[in-house]
Amino acid sequence: MRKYRVQLMGLSETKRKGQGQVQLDGGYCLRYSGVDKTRRAGEGVGVVVSGELEGKVTGWKAVSSRIMYVDLEMEETVTVIQVYAPTEDYDIADKEAFYEELQKEMDKARDRSRHVIIMGDWNGRIGSEVNRGQGCMGRFAGDRILNDNGERIIDFCLENNLMIGNTFYNHKKIHQITYSALGRQAESVIDYMVYTRNTNYAVCDVKVIRGAELATDHKLLVLDTNFSIPKARKTKAYVKVKVEELRKPGVRDEFSRKMEEELTWQNEELERKGIEDIWNALKTTIKRVAEQACGSRQIKGQGKKRTKWWNDEVKIMVRYKKEAWKRYLQTRTEEDRRAYVEKRNQVKETVRRAKAETWPQNI
Repeated sequence: MRKYRVQLMGLSETKRKGQGQVQLDGGYCLRYSGVDKTRRAGEGVGVVVSGELEGKVTGWKAVSSRIMYVDLEMEETVTVIQVYAPTEDYDIADKEAFYEELQKEMDKARDRSRHVIIMGDWNGRIGSEVNRGQGCMGRFAGDRILNDNGERIIDFCLENNLMIGNTFYNHKKIHQITYSALGRQAESVIDYMVYTRNTNYAVCDVKVIRGAELATDHKLLVLDTNFSIPKARKTKAYVKVKVEELRKPGVRDEFSRKMEEELTWQNEELERKGIEDIWNALKTTIKRVAEQACGSRQIKGQGKKRTKWWNDEVKIMVRYKKEAWKRYLQTRTEEDRRAYVEKRNQVKETVRRAKAETWPQNI
């Protein structure tokens, strides 16, 4: 990922049991969805996100051992669905169950996001007949064979107005073939980048990078986009009145006394002015007197909003809640669910108490 500057990478056939996420070296994070821990390892999908993109992940879900998704908040909302479809020799019932589940997630993704990208090992060959694709396929498919799984891929894309990105970019065949069986003269295109039609403007290219060293018969398939990762906006430094000082009786009395003095001598002058001038004069007076009585401090410009009530206690409780949530995702037991709910309620109470202690009352 570092070498080829890949921000998000999908994995198929991971054969990793359970669901969860793992922090990797270099700031990368792996989220995965596999079979139940009681079953023999098989299938499995995963998504690895770079440290730069990790802050834009707004949610994810391990749907099954063949489907998972990650939601991103880029310049526009994007949902990436990673799939590992049943192979050609699977039962028809298994194939239909996979596409029914994928259709449900596709419908939900459209409600959440502006753009939807489905990628992974589709285990199907769609051929090169452009007319069969009726708009979802381009002229550069790279594979002439059409099988049953390929028919299902095309039908799914037509029903959902999706584009099969591999077929719209003219590359040499070696940069189109996604699967080459070692030791056999077998080459095919079975991995695809599929996306909603309105996403086409942001897609720059779809190609295979043959030089990537992968311990698999599959090649690295890359989708280049011009989606940008929004940077945190910096704010200018400013002076802030320490209004929390008004909680002290002495400071509060001093503020009241000075305000009364100021308003007494301004009273006659204010009576001759309009409502807008009165308001501006009153606002200026309050700010000046408050700064004199309470003091002020300079707030440096920061990319993130300052949260007054965020303290060490809240930070620790939030960490405990996240750990409880991860345990529940892995076990799905009622006991761990109750433990998570308890931690979540504790976080709410801790935040409420921190806010009450931080924000001035009865000013």
